[in-house]
Amino acid sequence: MITIKDLRKAFGLSFVVLCAVYLGALFESFRLDQLELDPSAFDELAKALYEAQLAQAKMMNIIALGVIGAFAVVTLVFSVSKYVDDNRANMGILKAIGYTDFQISVKFVLFGLNALVGGLVGYLACLATVPAFYAEMNEGSGYPAVTFSFRLSVPLFYVVVPAVAFSLLGVLFAYRKLKRSPLDLIRGTERQGKTKKMKEGKTFLSTLRKTVLFRHGSLILFVGFAALCFGGTVQMSFSMDGFGVSPMFFWMMFLIAILLGVSVLYLAFSFLFQANKEYVSLLKAFGYSDAECVKALFGGYVSVSVIGFAVGTVYQIGIIYLIIELFKDVAELTYTFSVNGFFIALGLFVFTFAVIALYFFKKLKLLTLKKAW
Repeated sequence: MITIKDLRKAFGLSFVVLCAVYLGALFESFRLDQLELDPSAFDELAKALYEAQLAQAKMMNIIALGVIGAFAVVTLVFSVSKYVDDNRANMGILKAIGYTDFQISVKFVLFGLNALVGGLVGYLACLATVPAFYAEMNEGSGYPAVTFSFRLSVPLFYVVVPAVAFSLLGVLFAYRKLKRSPLDLIRGTERQGKTKKMKEGKTFLSTLRKTVLFRHGSLILFVGFAALCFGGTVQMSFSMDGFGVSPMFFWMMFLIAILLGVSVLYLAFSFLFQANKEYVSLLKAFGYSDAECVKALFGGYVSVSVIGFAVGTVYQIGIIYLIIELFKDVAELTYTFSVNGFFIALGLFVFTFAVIALYFFKKLKLLTLKKAW
């Protein structure tokens, strides 16, 4: 029922897991190797740096497992939900001929493969950058150099455990989504809402834009989440730079933030396009221009993206203050809102939004009734 092609559509999950595993495994490996040293023989300055680096490793693990991990869970939940919605009729038929909810939902264990692939690539990337990372951490430390030691516990915890966890989560969420009668699944009654008359003075396209927007409530949340992810993670890299971290850490965080933001935003647009291509093909058939179709399809999500970006700005500020509070006893961290970081993140977001919209605009120009239906 679920094919490799279906799993490829959820590639965003692999990217998010990749980023989380890369950061987490890299800093956890260094922390475990650092604990092999005996700090009692260090002078006061070296001991202070030793404690600060341990705190930094814990802080990066919180970001990797907590912040980015939460993004991964949301991406998985949305991907499973979207797959069930797109294939509800087939699943309704399976239930009608005697398959149980569990027998159908257990197939969603395959979504754990996305997490496994992302985790493996993330851990391999971690191993590839270990020499440069350890050299950066050891520079000017004032105590014996920390050397890398392979520990099986690290790939087990950061690669295998997430893959198993995401497999189980995919099954559980699919099971919850399938708790409907076969007839409801086939008809798609969960999506039905009250038909509203077009208000006087409202054009057909403006009414359609609202219909497209509110027809898929989960898409509103995911597009908003994509904007939150982009705005929050990019700005967080500038916030971390304000803690006095090295340029290597800044660029590491910045590039991961861009990768996260772009992949999740693209995934949101892809779902949006697939969910509404029937509407667009009908508009084109009735003579509406490509520009009018794009406005009807994506126009309603501009305000959703703005709100998501604003929430992401507040969200990353909250995370930074939480980190400061958690590590106030071991490191003195001060935070000042980065105005430059905000405008750079905003500019990158607008640019990325425009480029992805242009890409789907070109796809839309090739869309026909036959392809959509």
